[in-house]
Amino acid sequence: MVQIKMMLETKNKSEKQSVILEFEDQFSKLVGRGSSSSFASGRMAFYALMECLNITKGDEVILTAFTCSVMVNAIMKRGATPVFSDVDSKTFGSSSLAIQKVITRKTKLIVAQHSFGIPCDIEPIIQLAKEHGIYVVEDCALSLNSSINGVKVGNWGDAAIFSFDHSKPLNTIIGGILYTRDTEIHEKVNHISSMSPSLSFEHQTNLYNQMIFEKRHYMPNRYPRAEIFSKLRSIWASIWTGNQNIFFDENNNKPLSNNESYPYPAKMPAFLALLGTFELNRWDKKESFRKKLLASIIGIIKKNEYCSYLPEVYSDTTRDIVPLRFVLSGDESHEISQKIKKYIDVNWVWFRQPIVGATDGLENIGYVSGSCEVSEKICSTIINFPCNINEGYEQLLLNCIDNSFNNQMANFSN
Repeated sequence: MVQIKMMLETKNKSEKQSVILEFEDQFSKLVGRGSSSSFASGRMAFYALMECLNITKGDEVILTAFTCSVMVNAIMKRGATPVFSDVDSKTFGSSSLAIQKVITRKTKLIVAQHSFGIPCDIEPIIQLAKEHGIYVVEDCALSLNSSINGVKVGNWGDAAIFSFDHSKPLNTIIGGILYTRDTEIHEKVNHISSMSPSLSFEHQTNLYNQMIFEKRHYMPNRYPRAEIFSKLRSIWASIWTGNQNIFFDENNNKPLSNNESYPYPAKMPAFLALLGTFELNRWDKKESFRKKLLASIIGIIKKNEYCSYLPEVYSDTTRDIVPLRFVLSGDESHEISQKIKKYIDVNWVWFRQPIVGATDGLENIGYVSGSCEVSEKICSTIINFPCNINEGYEQLLLNCIDNSFNNQMANFSN
């Protein structure tokens, strides 16, 4: 923590840049043989990619309806049109068949989303894009180091975006990366990153305080109290800091204006890049822990004789899944979520509607109700358990899951 605070407070620009480059380099080596450019958020990395691809008014970008409104924000900020495709019920990610139905001559980019650590069926999506001459960006915000036939997510498309906070595989409070093996794309996006302004010192200080808060309170045995404290901190911030949203309008689906209280896109703060480097140094241990936790959750479901409810993707030997969350869907989802919310932040990890965070109505961002039936069904029945918890709390979570299946899932169905 001392090193991180010192990095926050230093005015040595060269030192800060060196820390950011080290984080980008280590991250690239984890994912593959490409290069990375960091930003203050994943959506900013997505926006920078669209800028370098010259995506603008009149262009269409296809993305799954099983996503977050901030992805839609970035598309609308470019002046382009978001087009929603249905989700694949087998992987909870993007579907090539659904994408094919909405491709038009205006389609410039396809977002292929890997959900919860599960690689989507990416190969036919890549083939479809090649046939139509369309770029593909992999949305790896919820997946890191998972693979299909030995090829890691992020290495299939023209580029990939990754995102970092406590609901993502890697937590640096905020932040994101554009990863690509395409030298031309990297040079253009990296130029945008290098020319982007930094967040204000006040904003970065608030992020540092958020980091300390999460470290102290975001534990399963402290979660109910942490939720109360978090709301009190938000009230305090609205009174004393002008309601600055350190997470960049997370729950706002309106197109971002050019007069925000923060630059867009913005550089990733160096002190958070340093935190990211520390987290990458621990990644092998975290990955092993999460895989073991997934196996334990599957074991509980099998023990309770609910094998038929296990998604087939978890037994697919072509996929190596590094789980962010264990996911399935069923009619008892509300009861399960009410039981487990004592221990985790369900507001961050439960996809309860298409386009999460679209507070002003789905119709205002071009989503037509009923157009993505599979997504809507899964959103209404989804159950997922986090695999990115801290070591030492896994038994608490497993006991909660075991109890939930024993008492709540007699009528469970896909």
